This record gives sequence, structure tokens and C-alpha cells, in this order.
Amino acid sequence: MSLQTAGNLDLESCRCLSSAMKKTPIMLLGNASSQEQIESLNICANDYLSVPFAIEEFLARVRAKVRRVGWEKADEVFTFEDLWLNVQTHEVFCNSQKVELTAKEFDLLKYFMMHPQQVLTHQQILDTVWPDTFLTNNTNILHVYIRYLRRKLEAAGHLIQTVRGVGYILKGEHGVTSS
Repeated sequence: MSLQTAGNLDLESCRCLSSAMKKTPIMLLGNASSQEQIESLNICANDYLSVPFAIEEFLARVRAKVRRVGWEKADEVFTFEDLWLNVQTHEVFCNSQKVELTAKEFDLLKYFMMHPQQVLTHQQILDTVWPDTFLTNNTNILHVYIRYLRRKLEAAGHLIQTVRGVGYILKGEHGVTSS
């Protein structure tokens, strides 16, 4: 990960990312001083490469990191636009800021992030997020929780969009990745 902007090392973003993912990144440092390299290793990274670098060296460092980590179960992390959701730790970050969600809000956001850019019907959402309850045909509770989520995630923009008469879609410009 490269966190140098305008010649400055953005260690706070690295710290937030490391916390969100429960992983330590390999930093890509261009023209970093010895002090910046030490600081990145102390705060958030477990390795670094100076830019430019040989791809073979980068791949060798990744393989070495995988060997050190062993076979531990990786955290399931979903990202969409400026949102990060860690399934194991139940943490959500929006624009590198931690967002406190209730368990139901978390489940709702997770369902959207598992199905990005897809229209989800009211019934699909209710059946998945509120299974085995009397709420299976009550879209009012869904509308309320969508409003809660939108309010808490407003820093990321208008990502949860209404599809009139059908349901909702998690839609953005850049897309989603999962690891």
C-alpha cells in the first residue's frame, strides 16, 4: 500500500486500515527517510519496499508474509467505495472513521455489501435480515433501518439507493472487493 501524498507519509490512514482489516500492510515508500521507514514499521506496517521496486521482490515478500502467518483464518472484509466492513470483528469504517452500528444495522449493511450493484427486493432483505420473525411482510421496519444506515454512512455519499416499488441497491462509482 502506498500512503505518501505530497511527500508526506499518511500513517493515520495506515493505522485505520490496519485496525479495520486486522492485518499489517506492506508499505510502498518512495523517497522516505530512515525515520519515516522506522515510524511506519513501528505504527502499522510489517514490511516496506522503496519505490521503484522489482515485482519479484514484492512477490517474495508477500510469500514470506504468508509463510509467517501460516494457515490462520483470514478475516472476511468487504469494501465498497469508502466503506469497510469486517465480518469477524463486526467493525465498519466509513472514510477511515469507525462507525458504530447496531447488530441489525450491521447485518443489513453486510447483506448489501455481499450483493453490490444488485437490486434487492424488500422481501429478499426482510427474509434475510429478519428471518423467523413476524416482520416478514412489514416494509416499514426496513425503511426505518435504511434511514438509520443512510444517516450513519452519509460521509460515504448516497450509496443505498431506493428502487421505487421494488427495493434497494448498493450503488456507487467504483465498486466492491472482498478479501
